[in-house]
Amino acid sequence: MTTKIIPQPPTPKATVKPTTINHLGYMVLWTGKTCLPYQDMIQHAVDSGLPQEIVDGISQHTVAASLGLAKNDPRWRKVSHNGFNVEVKELGKNAKSTTMEFLGYEVEDDGKTKKGKRTHFDKVAIDDKGTWLHSGTTKVAQSYREIVEDHLANLRGQDVYEKVTAPMLKLMGRSSIARNCYFVPSTPDNEILIDSLDKFFSAIGYELICLTQANDKRTKDGIVSRAMSGLNATMTKIADKVGEWKNQNRVHGRSSKKVFEELAEILTETEAIEDTLQVTLQELKDQISQVKAEANVIIGSQAPTGVNDLAYDDFKKLVNDSSKHLDQTVHGPIVMLKVGEIENYLTKDGASLRRSATAACKSLGFYTFIKDDLVLLRPIAELTAMAS
Repeated sequence: MTTKIIPQPPTPKATVKPTTINHLGYMVLWTGKTCLPYQDMIQHAVDSGLPQEIVDGISQHTVAASLGLAKNDPRWRKVSHNGFNVEVKELGKNAKSTTMEFLGYEVEDDGKTKKGKRTHFDKVAIDDKGTWLHSGTTKVAQSYREIVEDHLANLRGQDVYEKVTAPMLKLMGRSSIARNCYFVPSTPDNEILIDSLDKFFSAIGYELICLTQANDKRTKDGIVSRAMSGLNATMTKIADKVGEWKNQNRVHGRSSKKVFEELAEILTETEAIEDTLQVTLQELKDQISQVKAEANVIIGSQAPTGVNDLAYDDFKKLVNDSSKHLDQTVHGPIVMLKVGEIENYLTKDGASLRRSATAACKSLGFYTFIKDDLVLLRPIAELTAMAS
């Protein structure tokens, strides 16, 4: 009897579910270049499952941003007029449009030698919706328009970092190890975020690299040492910046805002390292507090924006001088000064204070009036209390 053998498909190998690895987290890096329409970037973010707050942060460049990006674009630096580079600058701006002018060199009869200084030779105008109101008349204007339009339509690598990579890493509680290299702890939430970021990067032509970090003393010490090195370097720069403030009459608002934001960022990162690696970084936290306190003292001692520095300093010394206090109220001291002490701040008729002095007193919380040869400063809070 012949047995018929029926071919059977090979038996699939049993799938072995990998065991959970007890590791600290990942060293996260990435590579790639991209240039995509902003609508496509948003769609890839949605399809990849990025958090909604990240998706909402991806948007088209504004007209103002695109004009600025075009000025610094490598393609623009190759544009020339009579063989020389062209300078583009803002000629005029209002609520609805911006005009940019182009300045270039004219040349001598030999066609090679510069003649005089750069002069205006063309311009373009664009409204706040991205519509060109004036297109210019030269190829230079055309080149600039094309670059601006490209930035209005597309997003690139720097945009990916600012709008996606950086905020995603922040959500993961990252610690900076080197440029474009971060340590992120291994948590269930981070595993989901890494997976969605990996999908997004793959969709836009990037590659996400995650190197598993073992949970041992050597790895911990290495990560802490490298992260601390970067944080300390940043702290040194901030401390130096705050030190420079001491020699300035006024600290610019943007400068102070950036310093306090960076201090908060360092503190957040420090606490994340402590939590993830179970270490204590009290020395760095104390340094952050010290620099922040010093910055607050400097900012607090300067005249508010729009107030004369000299007048502010002079009246601040006077109102803080207890020998000038006539009385003490629940709202603050009543200050009595002799006219001779502040004669430089009186109007010509001597009947009132100059505007700079009045503004300084108001910023310090006092209103003033003059009677005979005396000047009285009373707390503004008195009037506020009476009005309520």
